[in-house]
Amino acid sequence: MEKYYKNFILCGEADYYCLICQEAFSINEEVDKHLRWENHRKNIKHHEYVPKFRKNFIYKISDCFYCEICNVVMKSAVEHINEDHHQALKSSNDISNKPSVIRRASNGAIKINEIKLTKHQWHSIIDGLCLLCDEPVINAFTHFSLFNHMVKLIQSETICKDNQYYRKLGKDKYFCFTCFKTNNSLETHTAAHIKEITPDDKSSNKTESNTRSQDNNNNEGSDIMKILMDTNIDYFVFDVKNDTATCRECEEIVKADSNSISKHKALHNSCVYIYKDSGKRRAELKIYGKQNFIRLNEGGSKGCCSLCNIHLSAHMKVFKQHVEGAIHRGHLELKGLISDKQHDKPKHKTILIKDFLESKFGPFHVDEYTLIVINDGICMEQISFTFIRMVDYFNSLKGKCFVCDVIMDITKIPEHTKSKQHINLFSASRVFRIKTKGDEEFVRQIRPGLYHCGYCNKVFPYWENIQRHLKSFTHEVQRNKKKLLSIICAKVYLNPLLPLDAIEEYITLRKLDGID
Repeated sequence: MEKYYKNFILCGEADYYCLICQEAFSINEEVDKHLRWENHRKNIKHHEYVPKFRKNFIYKISDCFYCEICNVVMKSAVEHINEDHHQALKSSNDISNKPSVIRRASNGAIKINEIKLTKHQWHSIIDGLCLLCDEPVINAFTHFSLFNHMVKLIQSETICKDNQYYRKLGKDKYFCFTCFKTNNSLETHTAAHIKEITPDDKSSNKTESNTRSQDNNNNEGSDIMKILMDTNIDYFVFDVKNDTATCRECEEIVKADSNSISKHKALHNSCVYIYKDSGKRRAELKIYGKQNFIRLNEGGSKGCCSLCNIHLSAHMKVFKQHVEGAIHRGHLELKGLISDKQHDKPKHKTILIKDFLESKFGPFHVDEYTLIVINDGICMEQISFTFIRMVDYFNSLKGKCFVCDVIMDITKIPEHTKSKQHINLFSASRVFRIKTKGDEEFVRQIRPGLYHCGYCNKVFPYWENIQRHLKSFTHEVQRNKKKLLSIICAKVYLNPLLPLDAIEEYITLRKLDGID
C-alpha cells in the first residue's frame, strides 16, 4: 500500500483512484499498469510537499490537500495534522491496508451479503441520482471517474448492523445495500422492511429460471435466444417474455438480440483503459482532439479544450469522457453543432446587473488576488466581474471574454473591457438571487442557457450544470475563500495602513492555502 500512497493513489474498500491523473480503477493489476505509465510518472514530478506541512507529508492538489501517510483527501490540512490518527501514523510510520468488509472479484464484480451489486448500485447511483454527490447523473460512465465523486466514494464508510450493510453518506444518513434506499437512522430500518427485499443474485436466478421455464413451456424461445442466454448469462438478466436483456453492471435494458447485446458489451469495453505505444497514442489523440476542439501541447502530455477552457490529461479515455460530458456537449448545443435537448429551467428570479449593483469597492490587492467587493460583501477577482478569464494556451497566456466570446492578448484586456460591445453585453447580463448555507452566490446569465459563476470565474451551459457546480466541493472552497477575502478587503478599506499579517482572516486564508 505504501507504493500506492506515495503515487497519489487513493485506496478504498473496493476502488482505487489516481488523484493527479483522475483515473479510477477496480483491481490492483490496473493500478500497477497505471503506475508504469509515462504520463503518471511525469505528473508526479510536478508535485511537492506543501512547505509548511512537509514534515506531515501533505500535498496540495487543486483546492484540497492530500495526506500521503493517511491516504485521505481533506479540506483543511491544519485540522488533519492535529488529529490523533494522523499523529499515530506519523509516529509509527506504519502504512497498512485499510480494513474492509467489501470484497471485489477478479472480474471487478462486488458482492455484499450474497447480493451481487451493479456498478450503479455500488456507486450509489439510483434512478439517475447520485446519492453520494446529491446530484443528477446524465452520463454515469463519466460520473464514475469524477474527482469529487471518487473521493466521496472511497472515503465513505461501509458499516454492518444486524447482518445488513450500509454506506454512511453523512451524519444520520445511510444507504442500504439491500433495498438501495437512504435512511436517517439504522434503528428505524426495520426487520419487516428488510424481509421485503430479495437478494439480487437469488432474484436474478429466479428470473432466469422463470424466463427459461416460460421459454420451454410456451415454445416462444428460439435456438438463437438460448445461445444468447447461455453465452451472456454472466453479463445480462434475460426477460424472454418481453424480449429484453438487463445489463448486470449498469442496469441498462437492451433488446435481446445478438447485435444489441454485442454493441452494449462493446460500450463497456471501450471504457477500459488501454495502454498504447506513446507515438501512436499521440497521433490518435491529436486527430481526435482536432475533431473536438482539443489541442495538444508540443510534447503531447496535455490537451486544452477551447470550448470549456480547461486542460486535460493526454490520454484517450479522459478526452472521450470530457467530450461526452454534459458541459462539453452543452457548449456544442449552444453553438448549434449538435441537436437540442430538454434542459432544466431556472427557478430563481433574475435582475439586471445595473439594478443589482448597489455599491462597488476596489480594486484591492491581496497577494496574487486583485479583488473587488460589491453590495453586502460579495467578493471576487476583478477580471471575473468583467467576465474575463486567463487561459494558458500552452506557453501563451490569453484572455478569454465569456460575454463577447473572444480570445485576446492579455495586453488588450483593459481596452476590450472599455469597448462599446463589451459594455452593452455586460449591462445585459442578469443576476440570480441564490443563497447557499446563508451565503449569497454570484451567478449571472450571460445569455439564455449560459451561466457564469463569479466566485470561480467559470461558465456553464444550461441550468442543471451550474446547479451541480454550486453543490461541488471545489465551488464551496472558492466561496469560503472569497468570504475571507471580503472581510480582509473591508478591514484594509477601513485602515489602509493595516498590515495583512495583522488580519486574522488573512492568516486563516494562508493556512487554507498551505502557506506559512
